[in-house]
Amino acid sequence: TETATLNPFVQIDPDLLQPAKLATRVRVLATDDALWVAARCDDEAGTSGIQQTDLRRDFSLSRGFDWFGVVLDPLGDGRNAFGFFVTPWGSQHDVQVIDDDITETQWDTVWSSAVTRDEKGYTVELKLPWKSLRIDSERLVWGFNAARAVRRTMERTAWSPFPRNFSPFRMPYAGQLVF
Repeated sequence: TETATLNPFVQIDPDLLQPAKLATRVRVLATDDALWVAARCDDEAGTSGIQQTDLRRDFSLSRGFDWFGVVLDPLGDGRNAFGFFVTPWGSQHDVQVIDDDITETQWDTVWSSAVTRDEKGYTVELKLPWKSLRIDSERLVWGFNAARAVRRTMERTAWSPFPRNFSPFRMPYAGQLVF
């Protein structure tokens, strides 16, 4: 069992590459059955600062909600990815990106999440079972990114920065997760 802590996030919007206004701390853990991702998303406004108008599964990432998510490229090809996002109120969004161009939002796989909220932000826990991901058990390096949106401040942040006209699904800009 290995664990890793990600470096501080930087802004994508509004001020590319500047430090994030609100801290996001992420830990990643690989166990025999799943990849676990935990994130603490600070927000001094607490739950009153969280904005979400849609509680449906597969909510729109571009509609101006608060969310946290990860994008994985387990094939390591820089063109195909899986994204897992959750809002502070627990709505889930999963997506498959094919050939760096086709976004398949109707793709649904088995995964779970838990969210807790408090007066200083929210905490997210994602469990991504290995059997739900197309993985090559011999591949020890994956493309990986973590991102967050804060509607109240109009801020998008990420662990591995990408140009603002792209999404976190652009795996050539992703960092690496090494097992």
